[in-house]
Amino acid sequence: MALDRANVVDAVGTDKATGEVVLTVIDALPWDDPKHLELLQDKLNAYFAFIESKELLAEYPGAVGRSIRIDVICRYDIPANASKFLNQARAVALKLDAALSWRTYRGKAA
Repeated sequence: MALDRANVVDAVGTDKATGEVVLTVIDALPWDDPKHLELLQDKLNAYFAFIESKELLAEYPGAVGRSIRIDVICRYDIPANASKFLNQARAVALKLDAALSWRTYRGKAA
């Protein structure tokens, strides 16, 4: 459950197909947890700050000149209220010239 560590970027890499720098949020919490959306908001705010402060460029020089995407990977199906929140967060990401995507993944961890 990586949401409990709001100030840690879970993973950074470059998508070989698109060339985008991808910051990954790993979300393993069930959606019935009453703090889930709050924790996700805190995590995304930390990612936004990481991008806005240019810390991403300092820590990951390969990001210079590349498009940036935050990819939220959820273990459980995303309910409507969370989709609404993520759409609002997408608007914030766009103001930082970043994309925001999300998906459900039930496979085994590598």
